[in-house]
Amino acid sequence: MATPRRPWSGALLVTGWAFVLLTPGYSWYALLLIALVALDGRWEWLGIALAGAAVYLLAPVFGHRSALGATAYGTAVLLILAVPAVRRLRDRDRCPDRGRGRGRVRT
Repeated sequence: MATPRRPWSGALLVTGWAFVLLTPGYSWYALLLIALVALDGRWEWLGIALAGAAVYLLAPVFGHRSALGATAYGTAVLLILAVPAVRRLRDRDRCPDRGRGRGRVRT
């Protein structure tokens, strides 16, 4: 979720999902995405830039651009969905009482 203090976070979500849905033909379009990743620190989104580069470079060699694109971008989406889940599990294990109401001081 984007906040006014971190506008690049929302920009990363919009740009990243636009790249997933539209799969741009040139990998250099992902430079914007790379800059937003550097600002926000969610490195799992670099998979989208890598997928675009892989399709651009490997499609002339292997052919089947659509199958290669579906595989590359699908793998990147799995990475985008899996890494936050792993982060939440890791954070929950580090601080099991966080968010459950226990350990709070009531006034």
